Amino acid sequence: MPAPRALSHFPHAPIPALTAPSSSGSPPLTQRPQVGAATGMPWGRNAAGRYVTSNSNYKTMQAKTKEETKQDAIREWVAREFNAVPQEWVRIAMEHFGYWEPLPMWGTMWIVDAHLGEKFMQHARVMAGDASEIDIEGIDDAKKRGKVQNAITGLKEENIDWAGCAILEDYINEEMSGAHRILDKDGNATAAYIYDTADDYVVGVNGVGWNFYHGVSDKLYDVCGMR
Repeated sequence: MPAPRALSHFPHAPIPALTAPSSSGSPPLTQRPQVGAATGMPWGRNAAGRYVTSNSNYKTMQAKTKEETKQDAIREWVAREFNAVPQEWVRIAMEHFGYWEPLPMWGTMWIVDAHLGEKFMQHARVMAGDASEIDIEGIDDAKKRGKVQNAITGLKEENIDWAGCAILEDYINEEMSGAHRILDKDGNATAAYIYDTADDYVVGVNGVGWNFYHGVSDKLYDVCGMR
């Protein structure tokens, strides 16, 4: 049997079609109420009041348009930079090259180029199997480091509630121990993981209830400093 080639040599499956978020565009200008148009009234107190309301609505529409524009940019970025492959291919490549990290839940993974892969690796944290494996000194933020240390101490002494040790969920995942979890621009854990295998960087998503475009790729987009 011939040895498996690098993942990038395989024909890439298309990214699964996901339902786009519903959006309502702005009504045509001819359908918008015009200040003073209904009564032919001059610019006066009532007209000014109507103008303020209209201007407020316009600002709201501007904000929505900006968000929708970013969502469109994220979709174009994903279509351009993320090449979907079955998780089984990644597993076979790992076995062939003697490399292993726990794979995520989602059956589809995405190959990204070296530039993105290295960026994600720089913004990733190796997940620990239990509290004793957390690299406390590797936490740059002093405030967060203190919270993690207090949670670990409280966990050992069994005098802390769930809310107090919830922060450890960003550091501990027994099933994903050893895998590189990508952090968002603020240093918080995302649902995405990055793998360097078979001469390719591959992104995977772990967990349920995630929408790839809202909660995963949008956070990766921000990590890359995209605008």
